[in-house]
Amino acid sequence: MAEHTTKRQVNKVAATGRIVADNIKRLRLRSGMQYKELSQRLSELGRPIAPLGLRKIEECERKVDVDDLTAFAAVFGVSPLEILMPTNGYAIDKSEITGYPTPLPNSYIWSWALGERPLNEEDNSIITLLLHRIEVLENRDIPPDVQAWKKLGPIGGPYEASWGYDASKPATEVLQEVEQSEQEPK
Repeated sequence: MAEHTTKRQVNKVAATGRIVADNIKRLRLRSGMQYKELSQRLSELGRPIAPLGLRKIEECERKVDVDDLTAFAAVFGVSPLEILMPTNGYAIDKSEITGYPTPLPNSYIWSWALGERPLNEEDNSIITLLLHRIEVLENRDIPPDVQAWKKLGPIGGPYEASWGYDASKPATEVLQEVEQSEQEPK
């Protein structure tokens, strides 16, 4: 009696895989590389992919794993996010990503990828996205002490009057004292 074998089902390239494929093709063409040169560069990095495999990646017939993704990023001199996230169109244009039921604005997807907001927020309006982005930009790369002074307010502001803090102390220390005092039972 002949045994019946079934072919193993493999997940097909989904929404994020299509973004990755498009971005690899865009970056390859922008750099002026043919498949053979890109294949050679990847091999030099210890991540060989034959020219035919590269064509299959760009045609969404072959998946890119995380090791491939980082090797492509190294070859093209970009962040892995530039390969993983949508770069087509404008910030308000919408893209699909694997695992999320509806298309989202590209700026929202990028904010999520950068760890600036969760993916499951209810309000996806562009105004909410822009306001959140402004807040994130205002606080990015600001030393902790400067952020603490911003929270405390200007010298001569309400905290200085009520807590009598010394402007020569590190603001992070003052903010910690203020927050502890506010938590103490009165």
